Amino acid sequence: MVKRSKIKIKFTSKNKITAFINQKKAGYLTFFYPKDAAGSRNIEFDWLYVYPEYRGKGIAVEIIKFFLNHF
Repeated sequence: MVKRSKIKIKFTSKNKITAFINQKKAGYLTFFYPKDAAGSRNIEFDWLYVYPEYRGKGIAVEIIKFFLNHF
């Protein structure tokens, strides 16, 4: 596991959250709002990807926590 303090997570676009370790991309989550009757109340994950060298270190968990704290 990487210490949470070493992982920097931020929105890099309206529908993308990116995690960085030492200023290098470690992973990302893309999402979208489906076009349905619920409007923006529904959100779907499109991709959750962690680069191979960072896998197994809790990056995906931290990205999802960040996502849940903002929605």
